[in-house]
Amino acid sequence: MRKPLLLFVILGYISAISAQTTTQGGINGDGVAISDLKPNLIPSSKLFLDPDIPKNMGSSLGITYNPLNFQWNTRKIAKIDPPVGHFEPGLDTSYNPNYVRLGYGNYSHKLLEGYLANRANNKWAYNMAVMHLSADQKDSIRDFSTTKGYLTGARFFKRSSLEMRLNYHRDMNRFFAKDTVYKEDKAQKKKIGQDLGFQAMYDLKANDAKPGFKTGFMFHNYFNNLLQSETELGLLGGWDFVFPKFKTFGDFAASNIKFRQSYTTTNQWFIDFLPRVQYHDKKNGLEVIIGANLSWVFKDTSKPVFYFNPYLYGEKKLEGLKIKVYGGIDGGLKKNSIRRFSEKVPFTFDTIKVFNTYEQLRMYAGLKGRITENSQFNVELGGNSISDMPLVVTSADSINALQLVYDDVNNVYFMADLRFSIGENLRVSAGGKINNYTTKTEARAWHLPAQQFSLNASYNLQHKWIFALGIDGMGKRSNRQIGGSNNLQMKGFADLNVRVDYVLKDMVRLWVQGSNLLNQRYQLWYGYGSYRLNVIGGISASF
Repeated sequence: MRKPLLLFVILGYISAISAQTTTQGGINGDGVAISDLKPNLIPSSKLFLDPDIPKNMGSSLGITYNPLNFQWNTRKIAKIDPPVGHFEPGLDTSYNPNYVRLGYGNYSHKLLEGYLANRANNKWAYNMAVMHLSADQKDSIRDFSTTKGYLTGARFFKRSSLEMRLNYHRDMNRFFAKDTVYKEDKAQKKKIGQDLGFQAMYDLKANDAKPGFKTGFMFHNYFNNLLQSETELGLLGGWDFVFPKFKTFGDFAASNIKFRQSYTTTNQWFIDFLPRVQYHDKKNGLEVIIGANLSWVFKDTSKPVFYFNPYLYGEKKLEGLKIKVYGGIDGGLKKNSIRRFSEKVPFTFDTIKVFNTYEQLRMYAGLKGRITENSQFNVELGGNSISDMPLVVTSADSINALQLVYDDVNNVYFMADLRFSIGENLRVSAGGKINNYTTKTEARAWHLPAQQFSLNASYNLQHKWIFALGIDGMGKRSNRQIGGSNNLQMKGFADLNVRVDYVLKDMVRLWVQGSNLLNQRYQLWYGYGSYRLNVIGGISASF
C-alpha cells in the first residue's frame, strides 16, 4: 500500500515541476545562483567544513550550506552550540564544492569523508555527502562504527523550487560497560541500527503581493538487530504572506510514528500547527514575532490530547550601539521515539520507555551583538519547565545497558558566548552554560551536567600552517541504577584537543588531530569510558 502511495506523491511532484516556468539569472560573487527568486534551499555554492575529528568518542563533522546547516554527531561529547542568533564561520574552512578526506589513528580509527556537488547555477543544485568513522581497539570490545550518507537535489523555477533528499544512517555500538578490563569477547552483545529516510519539499516564495506556500512529505524507516523497528510518515506544509509592515508565516504537519519493541506495537498520530505574525521596524531596529504552538496527539485507542503554547519573540537594537536586547516565551510538544533515542542515547537495549515530552513553558532574555568590529558576544538568562523529561539511568541487567526514566524537571540557566579575532590570523572563542535543575520525583536530574564549557583558539600562519587548540568539558554528573544505588557519580572532565593542518597546495592539505591529551579516564555515559589519548591524521583535498 505504501509503495503505490509514494509513487503517486512523487508523480504529483513531477507534474508540478513540469507546469513551472524557468527563469534565467546569474551567479553572484559568492557563486550563489541568483534570479528573481532567492531560494531558501541548498544553493550548492559555498561549502564550509569545520571538522573536529576524533574529539575522543565525541567526533563531529559540521557541514554548513549557506543558509542551511547540518551537523553529524558520531559520538556525543560536550559541544556548546552558539546561542540563538550567533554565528561565526570557522577559520580557513572554505572549500570548493568537491571534497574528500581520509584519516587513520590509534585504536584503529578509520575516517572517510566525501562531498560531491555540481557547480552553482540558477536551475539545478545537487550533491552527495558521505562519512564513515570507526574504531576497533585490539583485545577490546569497545569497537564502534558510524556511516552516514546524503543525496540532495534541488530544482529552481521563477519563484519556486523543489528539493529532495535521501539519507542513510548506520550505527554499531557494543555494550562494554560491564567488562571493566575491556577484554575481547566476540559474544558480547552489540547494537546495530539503520535508518533510511526521504524528504521532498516544494516551496513557492512570496513575491510582492503574492503569497507563498510550501508543501512536502517525509519518510523514515528505522530498525536494529534487537528487534526494534520504527516507521515515520509525514505530510509537511507552510505559508508566507508579506505585507508592507508585517508578514504572516507558519508551518503545519501531520505525521504518524509507529514503532515496535518486545513484541508490542505503539502507534501515534500527530498534528502540529505553528502560526506566526512578524512585525519589523528596520528604522528603529525593532522586531516582534507572536504566534502559537499547537499539537494534537492521537495514540492507539486513547483519547486525543491537545497542547497549546503561546509564542513570543522580540528584539530591539540599542541606540548608538551594535547591540540588541532580546527575549521570548516558547514551549510545546517534543516527539520521542525509538529512532530519536537511538541517536541521542546509543547504549539502550531492546526495551525502553518512550513517552512524549512536553515543555510547558520556556522564558529567556539576553543581549547579543558586537563590542568592537572584531568581537561579538551573546549572553542569555532563561528557564523552562518540562513534564515527562527523559533522564538516563543504568539498568540492572548483565550488560549495564542504559534505560530511560521520566520526571517533571525545571531548569534555570545562564549561558554566554564570546568570539573575537586579533588581526586576520588569530581567532578565539569561549562559551559556557550553567544549569540549575530541580526534579519532582527523582532525586536528581540523572546524567545532566550543571556546568558545560568550551574554549577554542585557531591561528593561520602564512596560509600554510593552521593551528587549533580547544578544551571541551562539563562538571560532574549523577546516575542511579534501577533497583540499586542512587548515588553513582561521574567526575567532571576537560578534554584538551589540538589540531594542525599543513596546506600543500590550495587544494591539498595534511592534518593531524589529538584529543584527550591529558589522558583522562572520563565517561560520557555511566560505565562507558572514553578512549584515552587519541591521535588521528590524514590527508584532505578539495577540487
